[in-house]
Amino acid sequence: MEQEELNTGTPIPGKRKILYPKLIKWGVGFVILYMIWLLLSFFLAPDRNIRQIYLIPQDAVFILQSAEPVKDWHTFSRSDSWKTLKQLAFLKETVKEAESLDSLIRENETLLSLIGKRDMLISIYKTRPDDWGALLVIDMQKTSKINLLRSQLENMFRIAGFNVTSRNYKTSTILEAFDPESRDILYTAFVDNHFVASYTSRLVEAAIEEREDPQIGLNPAFQEVEKIVTGRGLYRLYVNYNQLPSFLSLYMEDNEYLSLFSRSMEFSGVCFNVFPEKLEANGYTIRKEADPYVTALLNSGKHTLKAHTILSARTALYINVGFDNPSVFVKQLEKAMNSEDPDLYQTYRNSRKKIENLFWYLLRREFPELDVRGIYPGIQ
Repeated sequence: MEQEELNTGTPIPGKRKILYPKLIKWGVGFVILYMIWLLLSFFLAPDRNIRQIYLIPQDAVFILQSAEPVKDWHTFSRSDSWKTLKQLAFLKETVKEAESLDSLIRENETLLSLIGKRDMLISIYKTRPDDWGALLVIDMQKTSKINLLRSQLENMFRIAGFNVTSRNYKTSTILEAFDPESRDILYTAFVDNHFVASYTSRLVEAAIEEREDPQIGLNPAFQEVEKIVTGRGLYRLYVNYNQLPSFLSLYMEDNEYLSLFSRSMEFSGVCFNVFPEKLEANGYTIRKEADPYVTALLNSGKHTLKAHTILSARTALYINVGFDNPSVFVKQLEKAMNSEDPDLYQTYRNSRKKIENLFWYLLRREFPELDVRGIYPGIQ
C-alpha cells in the first residue's frame, strides 16, 4: 500500500508535518546568518574615511565647525545672547532663516536625534560678483556604507515634492533636487564617508575635486590653528584671510587697511561659548611675514576699547588695534622696518632727519631765544 501511494504521488501527511517546520527553521537560520554577516560586514569591514576638511575647497572664506550640530544649536538658540541678537534690525533676515531652522529642528527632534555626534562643517564662498554660497559637509561615519540610505535619499526628495535627477561627476554621483516653487536646485553627493550639499553646483563639484588634492586641510598654518581650537567651545570658526578681501567686496569698497591686514595673516581660529550673561569668543591667528606697520601694531601692546561707545549704530565694520604708548609703537615700527626691508628703513631715516632739521630750523627762526640744541642735541 505504501508503494502504491508513493508511485501515484499521494502525499504522506506525517512527513509533511515534519518537513514544513524544518523548512521554516532552515529559513530562519539562513536569515539570522545573513543578518549576522551584514552586521559583521558593517562593523568589521575597513572604513574608507577621509578627513572632513579635505573636502573644503581652497577658496573658502569662513568655515564653521560643530561636533554635535543639533545639540549645539539647541543650546545656542535658547541662550539670552541669541534673544538679544534677534532684536537687532540688521539681522532681521538672518533671524528669520534661523527661526525657520529652529522650527524644523523642533518638529523633527526625534529623527534628528539619531544623527548624534557627527562632525559638521559649513563653509562660505564668494560664488559670483554679487553673491555668496555655502557648502554643507556632514560626517555620516559608518552609515555612509549603507547603500539603502543613498538610494532612499532620492525617494525622500520625491515625496517632498522635488523633481530629482542625477549625474556622474568624477568618481561620485551628484543628486539634483529641483524645487518647483522656489526654482532652487539642491545639489547633494556622498563622498566617501561624508554627505555633501549645496545650492551651488560648483561647490559640490569642487568638494569632489578637492578630495584628490586637499589644500586647506594640508596647509601648515591651518593645521596649527586647528590644533589649538579643536574641541573647545560650542562652535569653531576658521577665517581664511587670503579670501577675505574678495568676499567683503560684496558689502564694501576696497579698503587698504583691510587688505594690509589680510596680506599679513593666514588663518584665524575662533571658538564660541555661550554663558547666561554673555557670548564669548576667543581666538588665535597665524600670521605671515607681516607688513612692518602691522608687525609694529601687534607688538606695541594693547589699548582699552572706547571707540565703540560713540560709533553710529549703522557702523558696518569696526577693527580696533591700539597701543598705550606712541613711543613704543614708533620704536617697534623702526625695528620691524629695519628687519623686513633695510633699504626702506634707511630711506625712512634719511627722510625723518630732513623733516626734523626743517622743523627745528623753523622753530629756531620763530623763537631765536630758544636753545634748540639743548632740547635736541643732534640738530644741525
